[in-house]
Amino acid sequence: MGNTKIIQSILYKTDNESILGIKKLLHFILWKKDKALQSEALQWLEGKLEEVANSDFETQRKQLAIDQLIAIMPYFIGDELSVKIPVLNNGNYQVKQFSCERVPLLPAWWLRGDQYHAFGLTCEGQSPLLLFKGTTYPTDEGFWTTVMADLFPFAKIGWPIMAFGRSRIQYWARDKSKIKAMGQSLGGAMAIWASDIDNVEEVIAVNPALPSAKMQSQAHITVIANKGDIISRIGLMGKDWDVYSVENRDVNNGFYAHLQPWLSQKRVKDPKIIQPKPLLLWAILYWVIRPIAFFVLLPFFILHLLYQGVKWITSLPYQCYSYKKRQEK
Repeated sequence: MGNTKIIQSILYKTDNESILGIKKLLHFILWKKDKALQSEALQWLEGKLEEVANSDFETQRKQLAIDQLIAIMPYFIGDELSVKIPVLNNGNYQVKQFSCERVPLLPAWWLRGDQYHAFGLTCEGQSPLLLFKGTTYPTDEGFWTTVMADLFPFAKIGWPIMAFGRSRIQYWARDKSKIKAMGQSLGGAMAIWASDIDNVEEVIAVNPALPSAKMQSQAHITVIANKGDIISRIGLMGKDWDVYSVENRDVNNGFYAHLQPWLSQKRVKDPKIIQPKPLLLWAILYWVIRPIAFFVLLPFFILHLLYQGVKWITSLPYQCYSYKKRQEK
């Protein structure tokens, strides 16, 4: 089973189709990350971006489809130092090579496996992109961090990460202009958080976890919300935000509505400019369940940190020995 077919079967799955390679996928998500699969997934995404750029979609639909795909890119970036992204220049799309810089948002002393990175993408002559990853899977770096940031009670989604990381984002952005912040789910929330950072001019939030109170922003905010997604209907949107609602009649499952990039599919109609109605009952349930879930998971999170800390300490002698051997060479 080809890795790209597995990725495509998830992102383009309809209600009448099954996921391909489910055993391999579960091993990747729950047991051990497969770098080959991740690398092939990124290549597939880059190919899909170029395919959309060369499609016959009208320009606005094309750009929204490209933005929706870019928003999931942080899940696919591994050790790559650059990524290929199509950009609009003089009415035509051209594929450009963007350098990729990982920007750690948590303190340097934070456990490496629990670090949360933003991804700063730069290319000469092009507007920089600042990508934020959403809630991730168990074998990925930052899994526990994203889960606890989702559930952290009595605060806007993503607040713990941004509380530590704002100064680091500001430092990265200090010498740049016209930055476009992007993300999906929790990543969308983080992009909205970044809307008041100097030099951030535009925000693209895909199926974002929304703030619980109105936020002041100096950037233009665009939300792309798939119809059937619950997360993007809990919280508040600004009246001046551009909100595009996307419908896919072949998908009614809320999980896939939250996950999938529908606008890149030709069978999906053009989005409508309309703000989805907030789900008041879901919002009440969410804000009640959120602190309960946080404190239920907190002991497991602490045990995880203790285990990882002990593991790191016991590895120090070997690390010192390896370092000494390298120095001798």
